[in-house]
Amino acid sequence: MRPELEKKQSEIIESQDVEQAYHFAMQYEREGADIRALGEMVLHHGDSLTLYFFSRDIAGADTSMLEAQFVELANVDEMIMFAQNVSNANILVLEQAMVKRADICPFDAYTFANTSSKNAYATETKFFENIVTQGCDANAAYYFAKNCKGADLKALEKVVLEYGDPSIAYDFALNIPDANVKALGTLVAQGMDSQIAYEFARDVKDADIAALENCIIRNDDNPTAAYSFARDVGGANIEKLKNMVMDCKHDETINAWKDNIEEPNSDSECSEFGMGMS
Repeated sequence: MRPELEKKQSEIIESQDVEQAYHFAMQYEREGADIRALGEMVLHHGDSLTLYFFSRDIAGADTSMLEAQFVELANVDEMIMFAQNVSNANILVLEQAMVKRADICPFDAYTFANTSSKNAYATETKFFENIVTQGCDANAAYYFAKNCKGADLKALEKVVLEYGDPSIAYDFALNIPDANVKALGTLVAQGMDSQIAYEFARDVKDADIAALENCIIRNDDNPTAAYSFARDVGGANIEKLKNMVMDCKHDETINAWKDNIEEPNSDSECSEFGMGMS
């Protein structure tokens, strides 16, 4: 390394300025910066974020040394960032630090488990799943079921059913193998979201078409969903849906119905023309 850079490095180490140490290492690593010495200075004087950035960005950093100190200082969000973004992070070290925490929310538990479950040595997936199932967060439960290996799908589905959000019930029924379509569909059919009722009927195999259609008619607040249901869902009760659409006074939806659902009575038209010609 050039003499002027060696001098600058010595001044930084003596000053114990961890931000300068990080930037110097970033800029001059390829020119021979002493990454070990700079890393030790960051280890002893840096906060959790400095340890994270040094581990993430400096190719020659001793990640295991920095990680051991990092887990003592970091909050949950920072540990998730470390697991996700530091290429040679030791997932087991982070995992063991996480299980000691009492402040992990369900979605953070999912996010960390989703990262760590990709590592063959991860052992605490069940711990994070329990946080999700006990935390009544249907969104976290759905994503855990979808993305984490070995998830207890029935336990996570129970969270979704108890939470009662039709859109999450739809996602679960559509994307999770062996989902209880009947129970999830009932949740949707008993709800107030006509658009989700239409999408459930359209997309989910073995959906209860009549119950979902009745949801749209009962809510009587979304003629577009009624029109879409009649157009796209096999087994729809066209007459019931037509009455709702025609009563809505929404010209665009009424015209779409006439153009795409009702077929002109060609026999009647022909007979009229025939009578006029005779």
